[in-house]
Amino acid sequence: MIKLRAWADYLPPNETVVVLEAVYRRSTDPSQPGRELEVLAPPTHPADSLVRDLLRVLEGPR
Repeated sequence: MIKLRAWADYLPPNETVVVLEAVYRRSTDPSQPGRELEVLAPPTHPADSLVRDLLRVLEGPR
């Protein structure tokens, strides 16, 4: 299963930096928090191209 994580950081005076990433769990280990088991999806994965497309849409026309 692939998970898309996103967050936005406000940069004064009028900018916002949006971060999107596609991650997956390579293994299951109940002794560790789930997020620590997540790794970035490789650039060849379809979810990575989805992230790039979403970022292009959010960037908008220049």
